Amino acid sequence: MSRGGQIIRQWRILRFLEGRRVGVRAVELRDELGDVSERTVFRDLKQLQDAGFPLHEESGRWRLVEEPRARTAPTQAELMALALGAQAVTPEPEPERMELPPPRDLAKPRPVTIELRGNGVLRWGGHTFHAGQARRPGREGRLQVTFPCESHRRLAAWLLETEGEAGALEPAELRQAMAEIVRAGVAGLLG
Repeated sequence: MSRGGQIIRQWRILRFLEGRRVGVRAVELRDELGDVSERTVFRDLKQLQDAGFPLHEESGRWRLVEEPRARTAPTQAELMALALGAQAVTPEPEPERMELPPPRDLAKPRPVTIELRGNGVLRWGGHTFHAGQARRPGREGRLQVTFPCESHRRLAAWLLETEGEAGALEPAELRQAMAEIVRAGVAGLLG
């Protein structure tokens, strides 16, 4: 069974135990869940205990021990549901994609030269940054690309996102824009 299925089954166990003061035998939980073995029920109960849920077993009967709490505090099952919901809505990481400024940021584009390094040559070496770009081989298998750019700041942000696979060669303003972004980020962290 998938990890998601296991979490749902354990959530159902918590919901079933909630409010049953006398407790429930593992065989009853197995019957309630359907299509699982009694051994799986015991394994789930042990994992829930290990995770910090207040489960208590006495004379073969399992119950959820409700600890004294404020009326506004969520129940154990509600906490599990929240965790399950957060897991369900967490977006999958998007595949890397390059976003360069559209050709309308500023009225007058200025030429820039960037250098693609290592995996950057493989990843973006065939990419058209601008219709008027020029490419030339650099040292150590690197690739230099010169093209008109409308926004140094947006290109600088993209260059930083490549984590060293691309860098700014010209003009100096492009490197300065990269430094400003880094400084602002560090200032935000030190805050």
